[in-house]
Amino acid sequence: MKRQHRERAVAHRGKVMSEKGTSPTKRRTQSGSQGTRGSVEDSFKIAKSRMREAGFDIGDNVEVAVDPRLPIMGYTMSGQDSRFRITVSGMAVKSGMLEGLLAHEMSHIYRMRTKHPSHNPRIIQEATDRVTDGGAMKDYQRKILHNLVNNVE
Repeated sequence: MKRQHRERAVAHRGKVMSEKGTSPTKRRTQSGSQGTRGSVEDSFKIAKSRMREAGFDIGDNVEVAVDPRLPIMGYTMSGQDSRFRITVSGMAVKSGMLEGLLAHEMSHIYRMRTKHPSHNPRIIQEATDRVTDGGAMKDYQRKILHNLVNNVE
């Protein structure tokens, strides 16, 4: 599937940055006004603070991107040097559930940073290999298995 380039505003340590994180962007996200950007930054700060107060500090090097066309609420990806990016959809920003979604995604980051078995790629691969018994899977079967593992996480 061809990936189209879309500019995304990224909130990182209270600053709006380009997707590569190298230079500031305009004060508008693709999906809306300065208020939208502010609500994402504010929600990120609140969720991160609540996680830390509850004893689940996710540390630094976490950024949030808004993808207005994302068909799901959001997801988290790990990167190099212990960096993480949470990507939320435009509908998540407008939903009234953004803080909860960010706390959910931050929980995945906490599990990855603390090396919890449920978020260990090697363990997940071993489990899926046992299920498939080394046999080739069709795309729909792979998707079902992925969704099952994702729900367990």
